[in-house]
Amino acid sequence: MLHKTSVFKFNSNSNNAFRPKWSSSEFKVTIKVLIFSIFGIFTFIIDYFIFICKSDLIFGSMINLQKI
Repeated sequence: MLHKTSVFKFNSNSNNAFRPKWSSSEFKVTIKVLIFSIFGIFTFIIDYFIFICKSDLIFGSMINLQKI
């Protein structure tokens, strides 16, 4: 417990030295998370449209077979 408080005090004392590195790494992590979330949303939308097109084709072929 004392070691954690001493590390916290050391970081708070040398705030100017550690703050830019931490903020830049945090910024990079947030950018990565945003990129992955946007990529996942786009892939989900594309997969959803592909599923709709496939289901339309399947249902359309079933309707055509029923008409025949």
